[in-house]
Amino acid sequence: MSSTRPTRLPDECQAQMRAAAGGHLTDAEMVAMVDALERRRRRLRDEALISDPEALAQAAASLMGEQRMEALLQRRTALVNERARLRRDDFYAQHKGREGWALRTLIAGSEESGPGVARSVDAEMQGIRFRLIGPMLSQLRRDGVLGLLMPDIWGRARHPELEDDVANELWRLTDDTGGRDTGNAQAKQIAQAIHTAQEAARVLQNRAGAWINKLPGYVVRQSHDLLKVRDAGFAAWRAAIEPRLTDDTFATDEGPMTAADRTRFLEAVWRGLSTGQHLKSAGAEDPVLKAYGSGSLARKASQHRVLHFRSADDWLGYHRQFGRGGVLDAAIGGLERAAQNTALMRTFGTSPRAAFDADVERLKARADVVEAARVGGDFAVALFQQVDGTTRIPDSIGLAKVGQVTRAWISITKLGGVVLSALPDIAVRAASLRHAGINPLSAAAGGLTDLAARLPDDSARREVADLIGAGIDGTVGAIAQAFRAEDGLPGVMSRSLDLFFRLNLMNWWTTAQKTGVGLMLSHHLGARLGTGWQHLDDFTREGLSRYGISAEAWTLISGQARALRRAEDGRLYLTPEIVRGISDADMLAYVRPRSKNPQARALAVTRGRDELETSLATYFADQVRSAVTDPTARTRARLQGLSRPGTMWGEAVRFITQLKAYPTTYIQRHVARELYRGGTGGKIRPDVGGLATLIVGTTLLGYVSQSAKEMSRGRTPRDPANWTTWTAAFIQGGGAGIYGDFLFGQYSRFGGSLAGTLAGPWLGTADSLAGLLSAARDGQDLGANAIRFGVNAVPLVNLFYTRAALDYLILYRLQEASSPGYLRRLERRIAKENNQTFLFPPSRAIPRGGF
Repeated sequence: MSSTRPTRLPDECQAQMRAAAGGHLTDAEMVAMVDALERRRRRLRDEALISDPEALAQAAASLMGEQRMEALLQRRTALVNERARLRRDDFYAQHKGREGWALRTLIAGSEESGPGVARSVDAEMQGIRFRLIGPMLSQLRRDGVLGLLMPDIWGRARHPELEDDVANELWRLTDDTGGRDTGNAQAKQIAQAIHTAQEAARVLQNRAGAWINKLPGYVVRQSHDLLKVRDAGFAAWRAAIEPRLTDDTFATDEGPMTAADRTRFLEAVWRGLSTGQHLKSAGAEDPVLKAYGSGSLARKASQHRVLHFRSADDWLGYHRQFGRGGVLDAAIGGLERAAQNTALMRTFGTSPRAAFDADVERLKARADVVEAARVGGDFAVALFQQVDGTTRIPDSIGLAKVGQVTRAWISITKLGGVVLSALPDIAVRAASLRHAGINPLSAAAGGLTDLAARLPDDSARREVADLIGAGIDGTVGAIAQAFRAEDGLPGVMSRSLDLFFRLNLMNWWTTAQKTGVGLMLSHHLGARLGTGWQHLDDFTREGLSRYGISAEAWTLISGQARALRRAEDGRLYLTPEIVRGISDADMLAYVRPRSKNPQARALAVTRGRDELETSLATYFADQVRSAVTDPTARTRARLQGLSRPGTMWGEAVRFITQLKAYPTTYIQRHVARELYRGGTGGKIRPDVGGLATLIVGTTLLGYVSQSAKEMSRGRTPRDPANWTTWTAAFIQGGGAGIYGDFLFGQYSRFGGSLAGTLAGPWLGTADSLAGLLSAARDGQDLGANAIRFGVNAVPLVNLFYTRAALDYLILYRLQEASSPGYLRRLERRIAKENNQTFLFPPSRAIPRGGF
């Protein structure tokens, strides 16, 4: 930009420009337009070797086209935002007097009854995520290449060289000049499946308000590891990236950047990446993006790349040195980000945070004093920051990683028997699916049979599960782990944590339960397709209505009964993609657009079909999350508040709340459902049948869970005739397993205190250490207790199916050797305090003295 740029144009020039623009240009905008026109004129004249008049004419035509596009986007953005605001206002109006509740419900949902109260931003994110990732996995399975992406038992990629070929084939799908033809048919299939999902994500974001163009030479959304970029320093980072970039990266309207300008540009990019900011160079900014305004999510989603790589290999080389994860990991991350963007824009428009803040002020003004205080409270803000990702951005990356690694280590050393604690989940699943219209006994029985069910890749049921997103998290996590590129401690710990949850069978348990719940829901709706709305049972109608599926929508979906999928078990299954078969004429009658313009009516049909498919996808995604008690944005906001990782307070909060997500979610979803689902306006109206199903089922399975854990330790089950046993079983089954252990025996066995349990497992470990010091002071069995403390702190030795063998073969011997007579004292203490004996007393197997 010229240093002699004028600050004001001549009056005659201003008058002509204002007249041409209808009087809507400011002085600054007119100066900027003239300045841009001059830069383009000079560049066209110098590059194309044409005369000044010709260059001026071409520059003016180019600028005029951009101005027209910007005007169209401004109008489009205004319409998108107005439509989103009207939908929110309509929801607020339906819940007058409960404005704060309505705002929080739009963000994170509610367990109450009512149309659309469960289709929140948080739930819709999961629905769209499954819409994007599920079909991609299904396509990979059909092509027979998904197995190539799955890791070995240690979480390592079986075919790491595959990444290079996939990256090149992805590049070639949009630009055949920078990607080599690998000749690898399997890499082509993988690239095509990823590209199809990315294209679907681009279209969904554009429909929600973004304007994302197809980019040549696109592999996946580029990620940058902030710690790697920062630790390398600017000089090393520049040396690694500059030779890999095209000249387009350093192009401006006035021509190529000078050496000094290149340095300043790269310094600015490095500074933005190393601090977590997404910097966009003014010289590289697409003028059409000005329509969105500052702080716009649509603008961020629509931005063109700042860094343009020469080839796929150059992109991959940089990604491996400074990116996060592998190509497939990054592709999945990009799809998840697209789901987040789409869900936020659909509810809050192209600038979600600005719309949220505006809603807070508007609702405060119309609410009474008490409700006004609830509208803009910290919890509402915390909910929004959970769904827009603010609370996941670390302040100090180093401190955040230390916290993550430490908590992962705690999980590995404490959760060896967690799958035994999960047995009451079967009763929770039954109570949850009862509200979807499914018989609770059938749901419970399915929870058991699902554990033994196997879905081959080529089975129709496996495809249904993929298309509704049920159970895909295990596959996604495994692929991400296999191709993750980090070699540092966090990467090693991440792999170790994934291996641990496979070894303790929790991955198997969770995947089986999610898949089974999804298939049961899909079949339940599929078997009822063609049934009139009024003939559906109350639970099914209420369940669909909560996700925005009305009687009219159900009638429309029911017309697609012939398109149902029939699996090898003979059952009919409904998947969200069934909506795509609805005719345009039927959709037009459903959406009833006011406009007579053919293009507007076609757009309304497309939008209506997309909304209906998303409603079904969200129904499946959120019902599955509820049945398996997955934490939600509401859970995380309640536990973490406004804290951020990488701060002293944020890390303290995360340590204190570790392992508390399940009991919190249990109360927020299952207990609240049985208390509020039958009432209106926030009034409690307990569902007696639901409470009975939940309490009786979880208590019985809580006893089974406790007994299984005791037997895995080599002890007899607790006495079923003792009332404390059933009280402990009630607490164990109700999502408070570690607290039940404390209240009914954990204290005396391991020296933990109530404060240590409530403050999180980290303090429990510190408390045990303090107990050792106290034992040393009082002359107690320090050696034996110290050995147990040390073993309990070692990862992977506390698996429920190996711990008893470890105890009898090694641990008991060491404890007896360090403190002769320890095992007999242990047996007497267990009998006195817990009224239990050992199935095989260790004092009989191990002689006094240990060896």
